[in-house]
Amino acid sequence: MHMRCGFTRSAVLFALAGGSSLSLLAQDSSRGRKYTPPPPVAHIVVTVTKGANNKPVESAAVVFHAVHNGKDQGNLEVKTNEEGRAVIDVIPIGDAVRLQVIKSGYQTFGEDYTIDGPSKEIEVNLKSPAHQYSIYEKHPDDSSTKPDDAAKPAPH
Repeated sequence: MHMRCGFTRSAVLFALAGGSSLSLLAQDSSRGRKYTPPPPVAHIVVTVTKGANNKPVESAAVVFHAVHNGKDQGNLEVKTNEEGRAVIDVIPIGDAVRLQVIKSGYQTFGEDYTIDGPSKEIEVNLKSPAHQYSIYEKHPDDSSTKPDDAAKPAPH
């Protein structure tokens, strides 16, 4: 027996398929991950100057080592501009950062900072390299003998 209906077989199948896919979408969205917004980040400006004359140091490597809950989060290197400034906006407020400033011809600078607000300005004054300390040189405050002298036999 053939029934006459206003719907065709393909329309009925389409309606059934469409209805079931909508229910599947509704089920998937209830099991999805909840959105957690990223933490607020601080605007950090590091200004690097020369120790002798306080002029800006261009192209110094400013390395930021982010630390979150005592765990290293990786590092980011930024070069200073012609004004001696390096700027980043990626360290979350409340985290710690280990800052290194490296420039050929100067002592490397390093210090830890806590990012406790929406902005942080850090001034770094690079110094000229100091004379290297050697155990093989005589030092005015050192009364001990050099290692080579201790190894020599006493004269007869």
